[in-house]
Amino acid sequence: MFRPIGRSPEWGEPMSVKTRVFAGAIALMAVTGCAGSAAAQQSQDVTACVNKEGASPDIQIGGCTAAIQSGRWKGKDLAWAFYNRGVAYHNKGEYDRAIQDFDQAIKLDPNNANAFTGRGLAYRNKGEYDRAIQDYDQAIKLNPSYAIAFYNRGVAYRGKAQYDRAIQNFDQAIKLDPNNAIAFYNRGVAYHNKGEYDRAIQDFDQAIKLDPNNANAFTGRGLAYRNKGEYDRAIQDYDQAIKLNPSYAIAFYNRGVAYRGKAQYDRAIQNFDQAIKLDPNNAIAFYNRGVAYHNKG
Repeated sequence: MFRPIGRSPEWGEPMSVKTRVFAGAIALMAVTGCAGSAAAQQSQDVTACVNKEGASPDIQIGGCTAAIQSGRWKGKDLAWAFYNRGVAYHNKGEYDRAIQDFDQAIKLDPNNANAFTGRGLAYRNKGEYDRAIQDYDQAIKLNPSYAIAFYNRGVAYRGKAQYDRAIQNFDQAIKLDPNNAIAFYNRGVAYHNKGEYDRAIQDFDQAIKLDPNNANAFTGRGLAYRNKGEYDRAIQDYDQAIKLNPSYAIAFYNRGVAYRGKAQYDRAIQNFDQAIKLDPNNAIAFYNRGVAYHNKG
């Protein structure tokens, strides 16, 4: 008798949408008062720093650095450039560099709720949930209607396995922003992790309604159906997730588990094969494929 599959990479996480985790670039007034090419260059730097054109993080960092070094802005008026550069470093995965810039933005503008939220996100992605929550607390204190801060605080509490507190924060984020599909998705994950599968399915339903191309939400709902023993409905959701994202190793893995639950071992093995092909370091997929081969005899 094999033990349950246990801890496994079942969720499509982290599910990040920049417009939901960050407040976006902080813009400022147009560059004026400079002549000719100098004004044009400063305008280009500002455009790059606030990332109006969706440039790469390196280009954004270059623009912000040029703006910081230009001497044109001082004190509080310079906070925007440090904040935006912090966002760019965060998006490169350089969390310590991001924190340094958010620190500076906060020093220059202690009432900058965006900078506290950005620093919180960097701490969260370093696994420092308590420090992240402290920053989200401050952001919410500064702006009690800041849906993004509630959302991010909910994700941090979920990371600490404090699901009730996570749900409370997702509730508030949804109240402030009812079209936030990712908040419904993450609340669904929290309910699922509490074992409240029907509540989870309701949230995944809403996430899918708001964003029909959200492969993670289909996978989440499939996992909830699977844990209710509704394998066919689970497989339908995994099918859709894979249709939306053919390289989605987690969906193949979960579909394999569902087929194994139906004792369709050959189909289970096919899915574990694909999951392993896409993610060769997925130890639990090897384990479950071994279980399927064993059960075939």
